[in-house]
Amino acid sequence: MARLPRTSFEVVAVTGLWAGVLLRTLRGLRRRPHLPRPL
Repeated sequence: MARLPRTSFEVVAVTGLWAGVLLRTLRGLRRRPHLPRPL
């Protein structure tokens, strides 16, 4: 834990980023049988 978000904006940005990645990954898994290859 070297760096902690200090502002609520950073918290929202990081949370939104992770949520988008997780949702996109789940959609990819549901749509295709194989795992999506990392970028």
